[in-house]
Amino acid sequence: MTTPPNSGAYDVRTFARTFGVCRTRVFEMVGSGELSAKRAGGKLLIPAAEAQRWLDSLPAARERVAA
Repeated sequence: MTTPPNSGAYDVRTFARTFGVCRTRVFEMVGSGELSAKRAGGKLLIPAAEAQRWLDSLPAARERVAA
């Protein structure tokens, strides 16, 4: 995981870029409670610990076996 610069939290754009999801999906995950976020003024921030928790909660990838 890439550590967010200096703050210990990702803004939505940085989180999306770092974890390979679109910004819309980030807002959906926050709205559904799948991902916790904090507000700082008008900015939505995802704490680094929460980003790691979310990443760890994803299912393991399965290797595809060539037929």
